Amino acid sequence: RLNIRCRFADFTDGAWLTTFHEAAQSVLGTTAEEAKAMEAGEGGRDALEAAIRRRYFLQPLQVTVRAKLDSYQGEPRTNITCTDARPAPLAQHGRAMLRNIHEMLAKRAEAGA
Repeated sequence: RLNIRCRFADFTDGAWLTTFHEAAQSVLGTTAEEAKAMEAGEGGRDALEAAIRRRYFLQPLQVTVRAKLDSYQGEPRTNITCTDARPAPLAQHGRAMLRNIHEMLAKRAEAGA
C-alpha cells in the first residue's frame, strides 16, 4: 500500500498533504506493486523518482481533501489528507480557468480606474 506526502498547488497557493493508497496510485500513475518493483529494480530509488518527476504537471488533478483536528503530544494539530485524486474534467477545468482570468482582469480594470 502506498502512503506518500504530495505538494498540491494551484495558482494561489500550495499545501503538503498526506496521500493514501488509492489517491496516491492515481497521482503517481502507477500501482504500489509497480512502484516497489521500480525501486527494487536496476535504477533503484532514482528510477522511481525519475518516473514520478515525469508525471509532474502532466495533467490537472481534481483532489478531494479531508481536514480534521488531531492532537499530537497534547498539542492540537490540523491533519489534512488527500482522499481522492483524479484527472480534472478538461471542459470544467477550462471554464474555471477562464472565469479566474475574467476575475483577474476585472480587478485590474477596477484598480486602474
